[in-house]
Amino acid sequence: MPIAWDVLARHARPGDLIFFRGAEVVSKAIAWVQHHQTRVARRHRRHPAPAEWTHVGILVDHRLLPGRGLALDEWYVLESTMSGAIGDGVCACYGPALAHRRGFFGVQLRSLREILAEYERRGLDARVGLGCVRNLPRVEDLAVRFTAFFDGVNWTPYNASALALLASAYPALRPLRGLCNAVWGNQWLFCSELVATWINYIGLVAGEKVTLRGSWVRDVLPADFLGVDADGLPQVCDEPILFYCAEGSRFTLGRPPSEPAPPPLPAEDADPGDAAQ
Repeated sequence: MPIAWDVLARHARPGDLIFFRGAEVVSKAIAWVQHHQTRVARRHRRHPAPAEWTHVGILVDHRLLPGRGLALDEWYVLESTMSGAIGDGVCACYGPALAHRRGFFGVQLRSLREILAEYERRGLDARVGLGCVRNLPRVEDLAVRFTAFFDGVNWTPYNASALALLASAYPALRPLRGLCNAVWGNQWLFCSELVATWINYIGLVAGEKVTLRGSWVRDVLPADFLGVDADGLPQVCDEPILFYCAEGSRFTLGRPPSEPAPPPLPAEDADPGDAAQ
């Protein structure tokens, strides 16, 4: 079974992060940029986690978003992604009916169970892990703020700009990105920009960088939350624990991908009577 729901049962809290790694073109492009960042971080003598994760979202349940009809025993993901017919086939579970039917490319709330069921049905070479956020406030203290945050970002279009992606890792491109934003505006969010805005909104990143929708949130990629950011963003969460991977994967559920799999158990000794037969 490629899904370990017990990992979520033991460790997950509303507001934690969900990390994904897919095999499609966008994931490969983000992985390439993040590997560059990892090399930069090594030159700064940090100890970066692997640039393994190429998509990130926020783990949500009915306690974090009360009064919106969410199931009591379900986990959801607030993410900026493609859904429905234009994406992986899984539609948003909250939002305008037209977008719900046709799919949407941007910020939306989707059922984690449906996402993983679709991965399993298609046999996709994907991995999904739980990133436990450090110093995460209690859900009772987050619910009001998350509801306001959700209402402000839900159905924001995805930032599909290649310039925005490259500028996240290459500072030399940021003035050009700033010029484009000044001319055309910057109302779009890509996945890590959405999460960085949330992390900033609840005050988990302290210091001069904290400005709501400030420039630093546009310079973040999924792996940066794990401590590989060359710009100095502190590590926001622990290395993700795998709870989904494709059948036959070399990874072990319930462990971070960087941890080696445990050695196989020794085979039980054969029954001496079998050899005599």
